[in-house]
Amino acid sequence: KGGSEVAAGLWRSCSAPEYDPRSEAAQITAPTLVLWGAKDVVLPLKAGVATHSALPNSEFVSFDTGHVPFSSDPDAVLATLLPLLRAHA
Repeated sequence: KGGSEVAAGLWRSCSAPEYDPRSEAAQITAPTLVLWGAKDVVLPLKAGVATHSALPNSEFVSFDTGHVPFSSDPDAVLATLLPLLRAHA
């Protein structure tokens, strides 16, 4: 109960200028792995590429999935994440 209201509020906040993180993305210097579904109809692949481009120390990996690669192809996502996690543990 109330979940749809919360989800709608979260989506609305994404378009609010005060919550737009793009101007601060260049300040993120930690190694960042951007994982994206190549078939994402919610946020298309070009949004993932733009996210990667905005983060100075990022790596970009796309999967042959939709919006949620971690649940659509968990084995591939885990295989991609583990080396990064091990390298920075």
